[in-house]
Amino acid sequence: MTAKLHEALEALQASLPNGFDGCINFEITDLGWLFVNPSGVRIGTGAADLVLRADSETFAAIISGQKDPVHLYFTGRLQIEGDLNLAMRLGRQL
Repeated sequence: MTAKLHEALEALQASLPNGFDGCINFEITDLGWLFVNPSGVRIGTGAADLVLRADSETFAAIISGQKDPVHLYFTGRLQIEGDLNLAMRLGRQL
């Protein structure tokens, strides 16, 4: 596990301390994968209803609240596969 992936894990855990009511794979294209479900956040993947794909800079901007995920999606910096309603609910919690 790289230090940067561990930092991304900690940032997402801080944003979702109680996990999330849904199963989501985050592909941070230049770092690796994070998985979120009702049990919490961990490194790796799992069976998911939603896949979010972005580079580490975009991921950090989303988690820190500096960038709007909807804007990033429409500009192509964030790719979404799967349940868009789940993505919208997640966006409100980050």
